[in-house]
Amino acid sequence: LPARPRWESHTDSYRLALENGDHEFAAWSIMKRLQQGFFLGRPLEAQVNDAQDYVAACFRLEQGMSGNYAQLTHQAMLGLQGKSDDPCLLVGEAFDERDELPRYQAANEAFGLCNYHVTKALLLFLWDRWEDVLEHRARVEPWAAGMHSLYHCAVIELYVACSCAA
Repeated sequence: LPARPRWESHTDSYRLALENGDHEFAAWSIMKRLQQGFFLGRPLEAQVNDAQDYVAACFRLEQGMSGNYAQLTHQAMLGLQGKSDDPCLLVGEAFDERDELPRYQAANEAFGLCNYHVTKALLLFLWDRWEDVLEHRARVEPWAAGMHSLYHCAVIELYVACSCAA
């Protein structure tokens, strides 16, 4: 996979950022490694095991937003493992969308909102909820300009295309 070297590079980015005292970039790097591993289909059990360590690292570095984004991804994985009542809801031991989504909206948190809607679209696609995928795509649109350099754009467009074809 062409994306795999980028996914692997986040570990080096994390290490180098720590060595240089850049805790913000270190937390961002480890959070992105978790998200991209999820998007790339890395084995779920390995991802869940890493998620606990990555979330803890973000908070240990006092980088709450990166930790929060990692928690969202962690919750999506837990849902896929059957550890929530509804795998399409990001509600459980790691994250609760009922609390966090209003915070993202109130703060106009572009990355948080895009991350939420893209992750929701992925989960909804897996459960054949095609129209809901399209709804979450529409909700990403106001924030999409800030996401062009991230995997999120490609991920949501893939699931939209597949939903339209279904």
